[in-house]
Amino acid sequence: MRITQNNFIARTSDSNKSHFGRALIVAGSSNMPGAAILATRAAYAMGVGYVYHDSFSPVPDYFSACPDAIKGGLANLQDCSAFLIGPGIPAEEIAAEYIGKLVAQNKPLILDAGALDFLSKNSLSLHENCLLTPHEGEMARLWHCDSSKVKKSPDQFAKDTATKWNCSVLLKGATNYFYSHNQLDKISTGNPGLATAGSGDVLAGILVALLAQKPQNFYEQILAGVDFHGYLATQWSKDKSQASLSADSLVKQIAHCLKDIEK
Repeated sequence: MRITQNNFIARTSDSNKSHFGRALIVAGSSNMPGAAILATRAAYAMGVGYVYHDSFSPVPDYFSACPDAIKGGLANLQDCSAFLIGPGIPAEEIAAEYIGKLVAQNKPLILDAGALDFLSKNSLSLHENCLLTPHEGEMARLWHCDSSKVKKSPDQFAKDTATKWNCSVLLKGATNYFYSHNQLDKISTGNPGLATAGSGDVLAGILVALLAQKPQNFYEQILAGVDFHGYLATQWSKDKSQASLSADSLVKQIAHCLKDIEK
C-alpha cells in the first residue's frame, strides 16, 4: 500500500478543521444526486477539513445526506486548496466560464465524468496540476474514436492526452495509467468489485481530499489515492463477495483501512 501517514496533515491536540484543507466539489444533478453525495462523504472520510459544494442545478437530498458540507461556489476559490468538477453533471449543464475560473486558480483540479464530456466538445486550456480521470469510454469520447483503440494502447492514450491538453491524466481500468510531469505509472491494486456504479465518484472524493490536504505533493497524492482506492476493494473481499461491494460500502471501508496505516 502506497498511502502512509505522510500523505495526511498530522493531527495534534491543538488541531482544528481549518488545518486540514478545503475542497470545492462541483457535482450532482437532479438525476444523479448520488455522485455528489458519494464524493463528499469520501472526501470527509479521508480527513479533509471542509467540503464546499456547488452544482449547476438542484441536487435533491444533498445537504440532508451531507449535513457537514457547506454551500459554496466561485466565491470560495481563494479559500480552497483543491477542486473537483464533473461527477453526476450532464456535460450540457457545465459552464465554460466556471471551469475557466477554476483552472485560472492554478491549484489542483480534477475533471471527471461530465467535465470530461464537456472537454470533448469544447476548447479549454489546462495546466499540469489539472487531472483528467477518464475510463476507456470517456477517453474514447475525448478522442472521438472507438474504445477498442483505447483498450489496445492505454499507456499511449494517457500520454497523448496529457500532451494535447497540457495536463495530467489518470486512465482508469483494471490497470490504471497515470501520466503526469513526463512520467507514466501503472497501478493495478483492487479487484473487479470496483466495477460498480459510483466507484469513480468515491475515487474522485478520495483524490480531492488528499490534494486539498497537501496540494504541493500533487504526484504523490494521486498515486497514493488510486492505490488506496484499490486497497479498499481488496480488504472488502477478504471476507465478503466482490459482487456485493457497493460505492456506499467503499466509503464506509475508508475508516477501517485508514486505521491500517496507523499501526
